[in-house]
Amino acid sequence: MAVPNQRVSFRLSEKQWSEIKDASRLPDEARIEIEDVIDVFLYLQQNVTKLPRTTLVRKKLQRIARAAAALVQDIKDPEVLFALLNIQRSKSEAVPGKFPHQMLAESCDAVTRLRQWALSAREPLGRKTTAQKRADNHRWFVSNLDLILFKHTEQNVRRSTKFPKQPYVTACFQAADPKIGPGAIDEAIKPTVTRRRSARGEVPHDNEH
Repeated sequence: MAVPNQRVSFRLSEKQWSEIKDASRLPDEARIEIEDVIDVFLYLQQNVTKLPRTTLVRKKLQRIARAAAALVQDIKDPEVLFALLNIQRSKSEAVPGKFPHQMLAESCDAVTRLRQWALSAREPLGRKTTAQKRADNHRWFVSNLDLILFKHTEQNVRRSTKFPKQPYVTACFQAADPKIGPGAIDEAIKPTVTRRRSARGEVPHDNEH
C-alpha cells in the first residue's frame, strides 16, 4: 500500500530478504507484502512529528464516516440504483462470473465497513507524545508482519522470556530501521501476542507472554 506522491517505494536488498526469508520460511511471493508494510511503516515513522492535532484527525475521520454514509444512501436511491445496474457491461468494472448487483452490493458493504472503521478509529485517539506515537507505529508494524506470516505459513509471531527476540520480526525491523533496538522490538511484539491469545482464550505458559 504505497502512499501516493510521497516517496519512492521501499525495496529490500537481496541480503535483507534472504535474512527475513531464512527467519520466517516465507515464500518469495510474500516479499512484496513485506516491502509494502515496511514502506508504510517508514512513512509513518518519518512523519510522526508532523501528524496533525488529535482534534483535526477526529474531524477528518468524522468527515470520512459521513461521506461514506452519504455515498451508500445515494446508491440506494431507486433512480441511481437503476442507472448503475443497467450500465452496459462493457463500460462497467465487470468481473467474470459476477452480476452487476453482486458487485454493487460488495462495493456498498466495503463503504459501510469504511464508515465503521473511521468511527472506530476516533475512539482511541488521545494526546500522545512523539515517543508514544512511534511505539504505536512499532506495534502496528508487528501486527501486520504477524498477518503476513500467518497468511503464508499458518504460523504466528511468538515471544517467550527465554527467547524474547523473534528473529523474523527483528530481521524486518533491521531492514526498515536498524536504529530500533531489541527492547523496543520486544515491547512492540507483546500486544500482538497478548491480543491473539486473548482472542483464542489461551492461557500463556510460564515462559511465554
